[in-house]
Amino acid sequence: MGTAVTVRAAVLRLGSAAVPERQHRSTAAPQHPIEIVIEDTGIGIPQKDLPRITERFYRVDKARSRELGGTGLGLAIVKHLVQVQHGTLAIQSEIGRGTTVRFTLPVAPAPLIPTM
Repeated sequence: MGTAVTVRAAVLRLGSAAVPERQHRSTAAPQHPIEIVIEDTGIGIPQKDLPRITERFYRVDKARSRELGGTGLGLAIVKHLVQVQHGTLAIQSEIGRGTTVRFTLPVAPAPLIPTM
C-alpha cells in the first residue's frame, strides 16, 4: 500500500492548494479506508471546470493562477499519488462557498513479523 512519503506528499499538495481558511479532518477505522478531507471557504470552482481541474497545467483562472504562482500541476500530482495507492479522489465545489477535496486510501495490512 502507500508509503508515508507518498501520502504526506498528497496531503501537503492538497493543503497548499486550499485557501488559508481551510480546515483539516481525517478519520480512520481498522477495517475501513483512511479518508482525508480538506475544505476551504474560498471563491469556489465553477462546475464546468471541475471535470478538468486534475489535468496537468489546467487552470480555472489563468491570470489569477500566474499572479499567485500556481503551475496547474498540484491537483494532477495529487490525483496521481492517490491512484498509485489505489485510492479515490473526489472534489466538490460551489461558487462563493468553497471547495471540498476528499481522498481515501486503503488501510495497509499489518506487516508480518518473521518468526525464528
